[in-house]
Amino acid sequence: MYNVQVNHEGMAENLFPDPSFPFYIFFEDYSALIGRTLNCHWHPELELDYVLRGGVDFTINGRPQMLTAGECLFLNSGVLHTARQREDMESALIMVVVFRPSLFAKEHPDSGFLRYFSGSVESLVWDGAGEEEVRVRLALERLAGLREGEYGYELMCLSEISRIWLYASRRMQQGGQRNDGGAAHGPVKKMLA
Repeated sequence: MYNVQVNHEGMAENLFPDPSFPFYIFFEDYSALIGRTLNCHWHPELELDYVLRGGVDFTINGRPQMLTAGECLFLNSGVLHTARQREDMESALIMVVVFRPSLFAKEHPDSGFLRYFSGSVESLVWDGAGEEEVRVRLALERLAGLREGEYGYELMCLSEISRIWLYASRRMQQGGQRNDGGAAHGPVKKMLA
């Protein structure tokens, strides 16, 4: 049994096994979490969650968001979140992808790429059977099928995450859950410390 390691400010630590490539895919099995709950935390990275099995009740900057198998969630940088497995469903399994926007513009902080990462949306949910939702799920499934160490792994990861990010940035233009968490949840982050 385990919890997410956090620092004194409630920020998740040690997200990337390879700091030179700040991109990581892992699978969160809620039956292995203490109390089947992902402890409250935040991080400066962007996060994608794809529910593969069961259901999870997220709390995102104090707002509830229920997800079940087949649904996907995007969390923006700095968003305070926690999640608990639904009692009435099988053990939850979630594919988690975390990455830094700097992957797209590491050497050029003023790059045009970064304009796609500067939204005020704190979260987005893909929960339907529309064309965009299907494309996001397929891209996440392709990411899950990649093997670290195979030739071109990093390029293939960037390709798929770019595709997902295109859909996310389009949705941000249309609006999503607005991000007021940066300033409003500062005191909450301090209380967590």
